[in-house]
Order: sequence, then C-alpha cells, then structure tokens
Amino acid sequence: MQRCGRLTKMSKRGNSRVVERVVELASSDARLVGIFAEPARISASRGVLLVQGGGVPAPNHARAWVTLARRLAEGTLRTLRFDYHGVGESDGVVDDFDLSIPFIDDIVAAARAHSDAGSSELYIIGSCFGGRCALAAAATGQLPTLRGVLLIDLPFAVAGLGRAATRNPVPDMIREMDQVLRAGITVTLVVGTLDASYESLTVDVMEMLAPFSDRGFSTVYMDNVAFHGLPSRESVESLHSAVADWLNGFPKAF
Repeated sequence: MQRCGRLTKMSKRGNSRVVERVVELASSDARLVGIFAEPARISASRGVLLVQGGGVPAPNHARAWVTLARRLAEGTLRTLRFDYHGVGESDGVVDDFDLSIPFIDDIVAAARAHSDAGSSELYIIGSCFGGRCALAAAATGQLPTLRGVLLIDLPFAVAGLGRAATRNPVPDMIREMDQVLRAGITVTLVVGTLDASYESLTVDVMEMLAPFSDRGFSTVYMDNVAFHGLPSRESVESLHSAVADWLNGFPKAF
C-alpha cells in the first residue's frame, strides 16, 4: 500500500521561454497535484497530458516527463504532468496498480484542468499503466477535446503490475479501442522490441487489433529499444523522438 507524501511548497518558475506552475486537480478519489509547463510569451491552445506508469511520480523515470514537457512548451504546447492518487504529492491511498482497474477519474480530472487552462485540443501520451488509463478514460466520452492517444509500452497481458489482474484486461482494451476510434480519436501504439509488452502482442492479440488498422489505429515498432523503466539515455531519447514524430502527424499540433 502506498500513501502520498505531504505537499511541498513550490513556486511558479521557468525560463525565458517556458513557465511552470503547480496546480491541484479535483479527482473523485483525491486531490491530485500536477505541474503545467506552458509557453512564456503566447497563450497555448493545444495541450498535452503526460501519464506515466503505475506508482511512478510525475517526473517519470530519468525525469523524462520533465524534459519532454519543457521541450513541448518551447514548441508552443501546454503540457501537464501529475501524480496519480496515492502517489508522490497527491492525496489518497492505492493498494496496487492493476491493468483491469485503470484510474479513469485521475485522467478525467487532468483533462478538465487542461480545458480550464485554455487547451481547446488535447493529446494524451501514456506509458505502460498510464496508457491503459488513457485508453479507458478516452472511451468514456468524457474528454470532448481529445484528438489523439499515444500508447507507449502498453502491455496486452493478463498480469497486473504488482499482482494478478482481477480479470483479463484485454477484452476491455479492445472494446475501448473500438469506442475511441468510433469517436474519431486516433490511437498509436509504440512498442520497443526489448520490452515485455512486445512479447504480449501475441498472434491472438494482433488478430483482434487488425480490424482497427484502417480506422485511425497504427503500431510503431522501435528496434532494440526498451521503454519500460527507461533504463538508459537512449531509451529516453527514443521516447522523446517517438512523441515528436507522433505530434508532427497532427496539423499545427507541434
């Protein structure tokens, strides 16, 4: 069981091109803490939500979200990274991170904060458990400004991240994928060939995903890359490169 730490005092900070500010997000489960990174000289209309793996604080491994958020803000995008309930600076308690129980309310709260800040279009980047949460939240229809979802290192497996899942999450994930694509939201899956998530893409799973290929779903394989835990500088650079390539596919997004 994990409990949050106490909220530390953090001031508005930034450089000449990027301003960062701490925000509190009203989730149904708890008060969440996040950090916006925004262009200093213009008002951004497009927003990116960064959602990391289960149990990982907002900076992500190797501070990958921090450097990515600032880079995107320099490119005129508003970004938000946040702690799940029960993690880091956020309130609440979490027993485990189970792929069959995604944290939908946390994602909806973060998306709402983006809208309140002025983001008229939203793009979500989720890694591992974060991708699972992003997909589930997108399928609820509660994210009206969402345009695209990037799923990095998303495991199509029965096992949760700490214990066996309470049920097989794959049927839910396929159903959610269908609902998201029906709403006109594009979905891209990025897989490193050195990750266990690559092995989880069995023949059966690929057959279930195949009908989505002409409906706005695509898969990108990155050879000799491990995204899980971001174990090296090369992993972080590959992550940032995958994000930039994905955002460049949207008109005027990046």
